Amino acid sequence: MSRRSFRRSSMLAVLFLAGLTTLTASAVDRVIFRDGFYIEGTLFKEQEQINDPVNGFMLKVPKVKGFDVIDDGLRWWIFSRHQKQAVEVQKDIKGLEDLKEYTRDAFPNAVMQDLPAMAQFKAPNFDEKWQRKFRLNLPNGSFDEMQQVIRVLGPQRMVIVSKSHRWNPYISTRELGPEAIRSLLTTHPDLDDKGKPDPTKRLLIANFFYQGDFLDAARAEVARAKKDIPGTWTKEQTETLDKLEASLSKAEAKLVVDELEVAKQAARYEGGKQLLARFDAKSATAELTNRFTKLRAELEIVQPAYEKTKRLLAASVERMSGMKVLPAGAAGGGLGAFAALKQLPEQSQKLIVAGTHVVAELHPDNADRIDIFRKLAEDTDRQTAAGKSGKRPDELIALAISGWVMGPNGADNNAENALHLWQWRETLLAYQNETILNKRRALFHQMQKTGKAVTPDVVSQLIKYLPPPQPDDLVNRGGVLIPPSSQVAAGIYRRNTGPVAAAAAGVDYLVRLPAEYHHGRSYPLIVALSHATMPPEEMISRLSYEADRNGFILAAPLWINGFDQAYDWTGDQHYKVLDTVRDLMRHYQVDNDRVSLFGFAQGANFAMDVGSSHPDLFAGLLAMGPTPRWAPNFLHYWRNCQKLPVYVALGAMAGSGLENTRKIYEEWVFRGYPGIASVYRGRATEWFSGDLHLMFDWLRVKKRITGTGVLRLNNAAAIEPFMTMRKEDNRFYWVGSDEINVQNLQNGRKGGFTPAEIKADIFQGNEIKITSRGLKTVTVCLDREMIDWTKPVKVRINSDIPRGYKAQVLKQDLEFMLEQFYEHGDRSLLFLNKLVLTP
Repeated sequence: MSRRSFRRSSMLAVLFLAGLTTLTASAVDRVIFRDGFYIEGTLFKEQEQINDPVNGFMLKVPKVKGFDVIDDGLRWWIFSRHQKQAVEVQKDIKGLEDLKEYTRDAFPNAVMQDLPAMAQFKAPNFDEKWQRKFRLNLPNGSFDEMQQVIRVLGPQRMVIVSKSHRWNPYISTRELGPEAIRSLLTTHPDLDDKGKPDPTKRLLIANFFYQGDFLDAARAEVARAKKDIPGTWTKEQTETLDKLEASLSKAEAKLVVDELEVAKQAARYEGGKQLLARFDAKSATAELTNRFTKLRAELEIVQPAYEKTKRLLAASVERMSGMKVLPAGAAGGGLGAFAALKQLPEQSQKLIVAGTHVVAELHPDNADRIDIFRKLAEDTDRQTAAGKSGKRPDELIALAISGWVMGPNGADNNAENALHLWQWRETLLAYQNETILNKRRALFHQMQKTGKAVTPDVVSQLIKYLPPPQPDDLVNRGGVLIPPSSQVAAGIYRRNTGPVAAAAAGVDYLVRLPAEYHHGRSYPLIVALSHATMPPEEMISRLSYEADRNGFILAAPLWINGFDQAYDWTGDQHYKVLDTVRDLMRHYQVDNDRVSLFGFAQGANFAMDVGSSHPDLFAGLLAMGPTPRWAPNFLHYWRNCQKLPVYVALGAMAGSGLENTRKIYEEWVFRGYPGIASVYRGRATEWFSGDLHLMFDWLRVKKRITGTGVLRLNNAAAIEPFMTMRKEDNRFYWVGSDEINVQNLQNGRKGGFTPAEIKADIFQGNEIKITSRGLKTVTVCLDREMIDWTKPVKVRINSDIPRGYKAQVLKQDLEFMLEQFYEHGDRSLLFLNKLVLTP
């Protein structure tokens, strides 16, 4: 087992779940969140006790700012039942099978002492009696003896108890794996059949795996039992076997359908084909069969339609050029030489080059952008076969080009119009790659003077469908490959951003692409922040299975040295995350609205600080084992997570990490902020691999909130302000500041200070109302949906009209939008104007 350390721990539930005890019930409750994610267990509300000494009675009542809790026997789930979260609670769900758990006796005459602070240990495996002994090495050079036994081993949890210390960790069986589980089960007195193979005991082991969702292990155990114990089994054993195999078949059918849905969403079409072949219709329910049939139809329609579209477009280009279209562009490499086109008219040359790019960029998920081309190309083929004339190749290619850069509604068979849009696309890519401001301006003004003018709406649509401006060659990858090993997954590359404002040497980071990645389709991104004892390549490797399964790009900035360096909460390293994300957008097709943060231990602190400082950039925040700083950081910054979904996994023995997390969640849950927490019994700051699949399930459909970014609850007065105490934390969705008063900045102060704050909303009649404190200037960025651009915009700050401001009709400034796009690389948050106001 891995090396761990413990800081001074608190009692199991005193700090986070004061007064809560383990509850058991025969029925299970289910809490379903509005995006479909759900948790199961026993639902209850945190209580507190009121004493009435005069009348001599005690009363339990719901605790003020108390938590709604689901107890699943392994962990406590904390969530908000506030109306804003719109959760559905299903009470007393029937039909769930009782889980069979195996137990061992606890130690007699146990003498309990507190777990020493900062104890280091390396624990061995458990013996055949499910016991182990090891030393706790203490900072002063001494040591304590630790003796443990597995008290409970069940399909979902393992409970360990100590003979000498107050430490009873609850561990998900997912963290063990089938091999370790089997080695324990086969030594339990109820299951040990070493003297004589016993079908009943073998089937109990197989059923354990089935209940724990280790379906492959369950099948293997059944096969092993049949091989090891040939001959006739008893009637009862045979009936048990038949029932188990039928249950396994149903579970496998459900798993195939569930995984098909995930594969389709992750664009894993090759993986989806393999899953289609594994579905056993005879074992599936009618509901499962219907889901499978729909998914199969979607997969079987999408892939052939894509292949046909690609073939038709390549044929159109080849008819016009006389050249074979090479599929090099999809890999991010060159498109081949076009020297042979020089004898063709210039317009034809441009159509051929652009059409070849489109062929290379096509992907099953985006081929419908040129559906109009496909239909007319099919019509043309039929007409040609009948001896009639259809669309000319130049018209068909023009349809493909215009539909590709603008979407289906922008398809146009006029070659001149299509090439004008294509030239704008090429200019936008050149703009993204030009580092000198004056040259970017020259590119913009040159395009404004040539051809037809385009509106900001057209340019924003073009930006939406742009490829990466500097696509990585997927055959000859950029960066340095990290050699794979038992601890390091294949496909991890080390890259550098190049010079950035905060570091001339740039930022080093690791990146790993999901299976079946293609530049023509956008992918969600997780930025993972590691801890000193877990190298970033190991962290990416631990996340890689779920990232592949769900289609996520993984990246890890290199932010710490080899020592146990604590995150300092100054914000000085935020650029390592932000510049890494910006660089990834230049080389890979990142979905701007699905960028999330993940961190472990000190990396979780880093992630929580970045997320709460820049909440408008992220779809979600995953923090495993954080120790968030309450004062001064989250004493104020908890408000900034109004629209940022947060999932924290930590242990009930995490000391100050638990205490401070509770303070934050008391504010969040009470106000309906989108945060949940998973609190493991008897655990400290550890890697909770049993939560990884849940984290990805929770994150899978999350998208960044854009727009006004304020949280209205029962009334406007309940809107919380966004807080800032650093000059870099200067934009929250659409409002912020270019200049914050020095006295409202932390600047390393140890004493008390008042951070700056801002909150704003837009009301009818284009009236922007802002409340601010500690800001010399207030900035307001507006996109095309936020105001009526034909009417004057009125502004009030702290009930007053800003100095020198007069209500005015604002211009949609295309050059401003492009410069914002260059700076941030954000395809969906495209602002058209910015007001700089003085309160």
